[in-house]
Amino acid sequence: MIRQFDLEIERDAQGYYVVSVPDLPGCRVRTRNLDELVDLSQEAITEYLEMEGEPEEALDFAGSQQICPLL
Repeated sequence: MIRQFDLEIERDAQGYYVVSVPDLPGCRVRTRNLDELVDLSQEAITEYLEMEGEPEEALDFAGSQQICPLL
């Protein structure tokens, strides 16, 4: 069975794209080049699964939202 993973993509203050995989805690990549983003993410997921194994419970992506803290 082919497993699919959702990616969360953010941009940091230095202009890097930071990609995290919500289903795989700590699985992240960082790049300035959008063209590399998918390839680097696939490599990171593969390495994560080789080291950590499959996550115990597959979660369904429900969405993401930006909020501002109340100061």
